[in-house]
Amino acid sequence: MFIDGFLHMGPMKTDQDHNSFIGIKSLIEPTLRELQSKMREAENDPHDGKRKCEALWPIFKIAHQKSRYIFDLYHQRKEISKELFEFCLDQGYADRNIIAKWKNFRLQYTLFEHDTVCTC
Repeated sequence: MFIDGFLHMGPMKTDQDHNSFIGIKSLIEPTLRELQSKMREAENDPHDGKRKCEALWPIFKIAHQKSRYIFDLYHQRKEISKELFEFCLDQGYADRNIIAKWKNFRLQYTLFEHDTVCTC
């Protein structure tokens, strides 16, 4: 992309950016790799005789599992930091929109448990 006659490359990523999550990421990486291999299998699975929604269901299911895994690690078990959670969302390991729905539901459920009226 050229801006003012100069080639603009965007912000440079350094090794420090990459290495900052290597130690912590080793906690979640094996599970994410396993789910990614399942995703590849589901994508390459033959769709012979299946309706479109039947063929896509396994893919949605695995994407949901990945998002739920990262959501639980951060919000339920508190085993990963906010930075790693945001990194996973930014890199596409989890779906930001579905996590927002789970987070909102959790808030509404907590308010309901304590007899508080939710005004949202």
